[in-house]
Amino acid sequence: MLKRFQRLIPVNRQGVDFERSACVIAEKPLVVFHKQGKSLAPASSHNWPEILSYLDCGPVLELEESSWVWSSAPSSDFNCHAMAIGSRLGLTPRDWLEGVASAATLNENPTQILLEHFFEPLAPLQSLAAQSLQSDDVFVCYNTAKDQFIHSGFIKLINQEAVAISKFGEGPILLTSLALIKHFYHGKFDQLHWYRFNERSTVSERSYQGSERVHCGSPRLIHHGHSMLGGRRKTSRPLRSKSLPQPHFARSSAKDRTRS
Repeated sequence: MLKRFQRLIPVNRQGVDFERSACVIAEKPLVVFHKQGKSLAPASSHNWPEILSYLDCGPVLELEESSWVWSSAPSSDFNCHAMAIGSRLGLTPRDWLEGVASAATLNENPTQILLEHFFEPLAPLQSLAAQSLQSDDVFVCYNTAKDQFIHSGFIKLINQEAVAISKFGEGPILLTSLALIKHFYHGKFDQLHWYRFNERSTVSERSYQGSERVHCGSPRLIHHGHSMLGGRRKTSRPLRSKSLPQPHFARSSAKDRTRS
């Protein structure tokens, strides 16, 4: 699990200073932001279940608070990539994981670093047999031209149908369908990739020693991540929503939608 983070000089985004920290994964700097309640991609005030329900792609359910720490954390502090990908490696709801390289991320794509070194790519959706999907498999919406991960989430299988669990900007964690994800982000990505966590990954990690480092004593420790299978630990992620999904999740009619 990722532990050897060092603080970096804060970066200004949209006129607001954001804290950052970094470690080195396979000789690449992995940078995470710490928003601490500051807004980066305003969305928390929207009624997302109501907005997305109009896409007519099945019900939209808000995840209920549970023992999984991400379900009860302030939604504005973390994004979809931190939850779906970084959480497996020890990132917390206090971390924001960018999906594109920039000067603020030391010109590396943080999401790509984690996917490349800790996850195994699966076949494209078109050639991926539905029965080969497993609960906790990760999906990412990728824009080839911009080399950017637009959105990510993970799935749970309910009655052999894939329920997509993801986070929209600074909004809440929602249970939706894959069809809704593709519809909502239509035109913003051109590839849908699938990944599975590699339990045997042994990628090296070390503290970041670059020129932007803030010398502040001992490294910031990031607690170990959750079990993606659910369970009794504080960091596990059980699947519970504010209204139980219909047995045939992706096929529910407009009358079956649940709004919060």
